[in-house]
Amino acid sequence: MSDHNQGAANIQIDDPEPGSTWFVSIAGTIIFLVIVFAVAVLYFQANTKQETEQVVNKPSVEFENGRLAQQAKLADSGKWIEETPGEKVGEVKKTERLRIPIEDAMKLVGTELSGSAANAKTPSGGAGK
Repeated sequence: MSDHNQGAANIQIDDPEPGSTWFVSIAGTIIFLVIVFAVAVLYFQANTKQETEQVVNKPSVEFENGRLAQQAKLADSGKWIEETPGEKVGEVKKTERLRIPIEDAMKLVGTELSGSAANAKTPSGGAGK
């Protein structure tokens, strides 16, 4: 029986082969890094999608009310006061301006730029000849 116990003691069980240890270590590290990177990518894609749906695609109530107020001003006429800096420091010049609807302004500018407004302003009948 003593021969049988000595045979088992001759088998090396302390140190594994260095090649397989390196391979398992490097492969495990690479797999771990790939998994961490994939989870980070999935997280940031989901976060960006949620942020886009909740923040970017939904206009705020204040923004919508402001836009509607600006459109109402464009469609309405009225007076407003323009404040510009004066010649002296701290001086403010106030000028009263008239606001007209955008459609009316386009008609006025269109007739000015067309030939009809230019013909109406020039003297008729060749008085200079």
